[in-house]
Amino acid sequence: MMEGEVEEEPEFVPLRKKQRNDYGQEDNHVPSYYQETSEASNRSEEDIDGEHCPNPTTNFYEMGLPTDIIYRLFHLGIEYPTPIQMQCCPAILSGRDVIGNAETGSGKTLAYVLPLLVHLRHRMQSETSVEPNRGPIGLILVPTRELVEQIFQEIEKFTSPTRNPYLSHTIPTTHQHEYLPQVQEYRDGDLLYSHVTPNLPTAKILGVIGGVSVQSQLSSIHRSGVDVVIATPGRLLDLIDRGAITTDRLTYLVFDEADRMLSLNMEDQLRKFVAGCTQSVRQTLLFSATMPTSVTRLARSAVMNPIYIAVGEVGQLAQSVIHNVVFVDNKDKRSSLLRLLRETPRPPVIVFCNHSYVVDRVVDWLKEEQFHAVGIHSNKSQNYRNTVMKTFREGGVDVLVASDLVSRGIDVAEVEHVILYDIPDTIEDYVHRSGRTGRKGREGYCSSLLTWHCKIAPELKKLLREAQQQMPVELERDTRLFGKDIVSTEFGDHPRDKMKYKSLR
Repeated sequence: MMEGEVEEEPEFVPLRKKQRNDYGQEDNHVPSYYQETSEASNRSEEDIDGEHCPNPTTNFYEMGLPTDIIYRLFHLGIEYPTPIQMQCCPAILSGRDVIGNAETGSGKTLAYVLPLLVHLRHRMQSETSVEPNRGPIGLILVPTRELVEQIFQEIEKFTSPTRNPYLSHTIPTTHQHEYLPQVQEYRDGDLLYSHVTPNLPTAKILGVIGGVSVQSQLSSIHRSGVDVVIATPGRLLDLIDRGAITTDRLTYLVFDEADRMLSLNMEDQLRKFVAGCTQSVRQTLLFSATMPTSVTRLARSAVMNPIYIAVGEVGQLAQSVIHNVVFVDNKDKRSSLLRLLRETPRPPVIVFCNHSYVVDRVVDWLKEEQFHAVGIHSNKSQNYRNTVMKTFREGGVDVLVASDLVSRGIDVAEVEHVILYDIPDTIEDYVHRSGRTGRKGREGYCSSLLTWHCKIAPELKKLLREAQQQMPVELERDTRLFGKDIVSTEFGDHPRDKMKYKSLR
């Protein structure tokens, strides 16, 4: 955005009359998913590795969770743990380091949030005195700002606010206003809540992200300390360098979406942070949907004697998603997108594009066709992005057109249809984009517009075949023609190699 230019505020006019169910219990909910206990209890050695692995549990009572947390789970409509939770929760609660691999939408966030709540309870009750500007007990590192907010909200579900939520940049500086309720609209700033659960002392949970004022975050920490931090690596290191956050109290460390952080060239930042952790007793958890060499390298330096847990095929498609790959010429992508949207029974829908300018262009097209669509990408301000995601979750947006910004970790259970207007350049991103539907066992659909420009045709063909999904004949025949120099004519697109081959025959 050019200097002095005012960003247009998103217009949100919900088209649906029925509000979404808070617990995600839609018509296509599949409760039997939570009862497939054989997935966790009958594993091969390749699925679970490590010395003295705790046995998996089939319900939350067997995990030894406090009763109030179990009641809260039931209140949220969560009666049974998912397979990743069945194995991870006992391992984490036993104090072991864990490396977890699970398909997207498997419930891995809750797999480390539940043990974190128990860990907080024991630590805070055992502490006799803590300095006002104390460092955190728990720290969760994630790759994007949107994930910071989502995990923050996930933890908030299991806590009751001791006061209304407020943003750290709006905290009054005078003592007489310190405990007055603050009701503020969301503006650029970090998240700060004070929470309490039964038998748990007041816990300060802070979400810190880049792109906003660091001064508000500094004042929040210096004023009352913090017990749990959810952060992106860059801003966390900035606060550590300023002396605002220390690691001498840190005993619970989580790397979530580790493969994504490393793909964004954050390896040096993560290694610098791990090297600076001085706490001799620390439990470290690393979660990743894929396991490239860079993640293995990070794991070797961050975890000790870990338990390795893989649920499902790592890097494979979610079994709950039906894939519909449609081969089209580039000139027909717009009409194909409109057809797919009109065939969708009900919103919300996510449409993925590879570039920011394509996101904006698609949004304009959809608005012309009277779709209630909003775009989100990295060139939008943080305030705009937060507003869009909040409104999308609440049902105020029917079509979210997005870049890869929301392809990982963003969980909106009601999304039944994801459309890949552009197929990404890596197969890992395809897995994550398609995984925005079919969350936690609910049935979902992923439609992809395949053109000759696709750079991952061989990997996509292999992935679809392994998942026993249908594919177009163009993909079945010869993937070597994809991703080459393309000739566009009024009759459609043609790979130059194919035209040359035909001319020689």
